[in-house]
Parts: sequence; C-alpha cells; structure tokens
Amino acid sequence: MNLGSKRNGSPLSNTLQDELVSQAHCEKAKSEAPTNRRVPRAMHEKMQTKRKYQINFQAASESLN
Repeated sequence: MNLGSKRNGSPLSNTLQDELVSQAHCEKAKSEAPTNRRVPRAMHEKMQTKRKYQINFQAASESLN
C-alpha cells in the first residue's frame, strides 16, 4: 500500500515512514508480549483461589450441619 508516494511524490520518505511504522509496531508487539503471556496464568490463579474458597465454604457449611 503505497499511498504516500502518490501524494508527496517522494517514495523515499514513504519507505522511511513504512519502516518507522513497522518498527513501532514491532516494539509495541514486544512490549505487549509478556503481559499476554501473564494473563492466562493470572486467570488460572484466580480460578484456583475461587475454587479453594468454594471448597472451604462447603467444608465449613457441612461442619455446621
């Protein structure tokens, strides 16, 4: 998609702009990668904690009966 070269007539600045855009996209992807990896683990820990509390609640309610 070379829209910039048609507008300003300078293909060089367009390729430089494309390079900067792809570089920025790459940096953004790199910075987001660890958080994307951590999300499922956090969700897993949350579910484990929830399950633990449910089991504790069941045990407590059974001991009351």
